[in-house]
Amino acid sequence: MSRRPVNLPLSNEAMSLVRAFFEDEDFETFNEKCAELDSFDLLSIIEETKIGENTWSRVLAYLLDSRKNHGLGQQFIREMIWKSLLPDWFGTLPASDECYVVATTEWRLKSGTDTRRADILLLVYDFEGAVRGVIGIENKIGAREQLHQVRDYQNAIIKRFGQENIKKLMFFLSPDGKESDTADTGEHCQCPYVPISYRTIQNVCEEIGQSANANQQSRFLTQILKSRLEKMLHQDEHPLRKEINQLYQKHRQAIRILLANLPNVTRLFDLLRQKFETWKPDKFRCQTYNKNGACEFKVFRASDENKLHQEGVVWTFRIFHPENNPDIGDDFHLSIDLWVNDKTLRNKWKSWEKRFLENTTKEHNEFWEWVNLWQGDKHVLSDLGEKDAEQMFEKLKSRIENTEEAIQRKISEFHLLLSAN
Repeated sequence: MSRRPVNLPLSNEAMSLVRAFFEDEDFETFNEKCAELDSFDLLSIIEETKIGENTWSRVLAYLLDSRKNHGLGQQFIREMIWKSLLPDWFGTLPASDECYVVATTEWRLKSGTDTRRADILLLVYDFEGAVRGVIGIENKIGAREQLHQVRDYQNAIIKRFGQENIKKLMFFLSPDGKESDTADTGEHCQCPYVPISYRTIQNVCEEIGQSANANQQSRFLTQILKSRLEKMLHQDEHPLRKEINQLYQKHRQAIRILLANLPNVTRLFDLLRQKFETWKPDKFRCQTYNKNGACEFKVFRASDENKLHQEGVVWTFRIFHPENNPDIGDDFHLSIDLWVNDKTLRNKWKSWEKRFLENTTKEHNEFWEWVNLWQGDKHVLSDLGEKDAEQMFEKLKSRIENTEEAIQRKISEFHLLLSAN
């Protein structure tokens, strides 16, 4: 991977903090002890050891989302709640075959000027599309809690999902299961708080690994997660951990500034998501996927999320790269894809519509339950930042505006055809 420059200029105050970090004697000592690492290698180590909450939150969110292709359904979240000594929490909710769980990472509080985001939000829906339960998860590895942080997350959940018939819960996840310093622990709080340790997550992974329902991918992922958590619990992630901790504690703000401005695809997707949230926040939802062999940003209509469980069909716009760590100069491609749950229905769709849109792909390539309908526009990465985000957004927005009605019409025609038969 090539070295990427930090996106500068920064403000004078930010530059002063960054300069102090690079001029610190501890930083020089670190480089003397580990001469093969430069400043940006150090940043990646710090991001892995000290600011890894987001990475592991995404892994957890995948396993907790019952719609994903891990074959677990709701097993992970129900095991997690059971092992947290809350066996009755799901008791008043629909059975697992009568509801589904949707996981969202970096859930924005949207309270006035408060732009903070909770690590994970789980929503339990019944098949009529009503929210029946809400679970917030704050995942803390090394960073300190902000003032009133967990209490504010609890209050945001209560405010957004205030109905009494919606069950609410707030997990505070940490390596040792420590108590939160900022949670509302009152017995009358409508969103009870529960501390939970990584050891509990390990135990859930152990159960999942032995589950007959788990597919090979989920077993592999839970084993990796379990091994990673074991390393974190024993604090042996890096031989220079002590020096890294010292630098991080002294220059936390400068390091966060550098990491926030170091170009990467996660930051690019965050910028892209923000543009969609500003454009039509209530109409479209975004999903990202970034691991070995795939890097993609998907946009689909929020109203279609419930239809997926009723009709088994949903379409999405996707901009993707075949590798998980694209760099400046690499290509992203735009496509339109259709998810069809039932294999027989999927085959009928492919035989019915050979040319879905103008310039459609010659063959409907199939991956999992997805059918590729169209591939077209290409985007070459130039900065992995605001410029790329703006251009990718415009390509997606233009394609959505030009084809949304045609897609809905085709899907309606297909359902009418099925009904007639």
